[in-house]
Amino acid sequence: MPSTFLKRRRRRVAKAARPIKSLESWLHNRRCMWSPKIAYATRGVRCGFGLVATRGLKKGDVLFAVPAFAALGARGARDVGDTQRREATKLIAEARRGGMSDWAPFLRTLRPAPCPWTWAADEVELLRGTELETVVNLKLKRLAAERRLVERAVGPLTEAAYARACAVVASHANPWFGRAVVPFNCTLNHSVARDDVVFEQRDGFLIGRSKRSRGPGELFQCYADAHAELIYRYGFAPRDVDGALPGDVVSINLVDLGRVCRGGDARVPTDAPITRVTYGPVTKALLAATAVEASPWDGLEGTLTIELGLGGEGLGKLVGAAMALGANPAAFQTRLRAFDAALTAAGRDFERDEDTWAAGVVAAATDLVGGDGDGLLAAAITAGGPGRDP
Repeated sequence: MPSTFLKRRRRRVAKAARPIKSLESWLHNRRCMWSPKIAYATRGVRCGFGLVATRGLKKGDVLFAVPAFAALGARGARDVGDTQRREATKLIAEARRGGMSDWAPFLRTLRPAPCPWTWAADEVELLRGTELETVVNLKLKRLAAERRLVERAVGPLTEAAYARACAVVASHANPWFGRAVVPFNCTLNHSVARDDVVFEQRDGFLIGRSKRSRGPGELFQCYADAHAELIYRYGFAPRDVDGALPGDVVSINLVDLGRVCRGGDARVPTDAPITRVTYGPVTKALLAATAVEASPWDGLEGTLTIELGLGGEGLGKLVGAAMALGANPAAFQTRLRAFDAALTAAGRDFERDEDTWAAGVVAAATDLVGGDGDGLLAAAITAGGPGRDP
């Protein structure tokens, strides 16, 4: 006769297996296909639901194929930018149907991530002075405005409930089928050091293949290579990394740099969304030289920054931008036009790329047009190139 302990253990195992069996039945009904070498799991995985290899895999093995029919958010109008309103509305509506929802087995696998817009006020204060401070404040304002629209579709809704629904979408949606929450793909837990699956969208399916030959165990994907994005979209900083990540940067705001270089003569930044931005000649030249770039965060489209990487990447851009901003504006424009005219006169119009404009910016800022300016252009072309400081 089995002992009481064994009976209880069997009951716990059976209870834990029920959601996965229900999910597998749902996946079959949605025409999903997967290898017998992989499985959904809640035990022995890093967090929540995970995807594990139950047997050894070979590089290129097809792990799963998911049709758009099984992806939440793949049909109908899609959200654009940093909003999850449409997908969150569908998620909330289906969740309120409970077990009657066609999506119920899949929804049980989705857990809200602790994104910073779901944090308590004192926790949000921890972001003060960081790149995410303004971004999160803008997000909170956007959520408050969106919630009133969503209530028209789903009924009364608390701020916290809507924020959690948006956190589910933000942390699980990926750019497949436009943007959607796709089974298997959204179940892979994060690892900085491990990226076990490669994806391909073909013939209406998202196909996942093994990236390398490997033994049994949990499968991972790298969500992002920068702390800012991991904290914003997923609400965590990786514990298996000591120090900075490859994509970590320090962003220098062009407005702040302008204040330093011009003794405070720069426009005041705003935390309100910008719909139209007009740049002056100096800023246009810096953009052409890719010395500055638009902020990647929604709501900050008018914010230009210089990003400094771990190995000093971007330092040349910072110096060049500082030189241009510190120069006399009228003289800078005159010299830049002269540099442009010199290119045309020499029949070198084809060289108007980012490296050429970088040379032009420095030449105009230091009055090196002609003579030494030609040497500067040659140096810029030699030392510059894609992915390098002009």
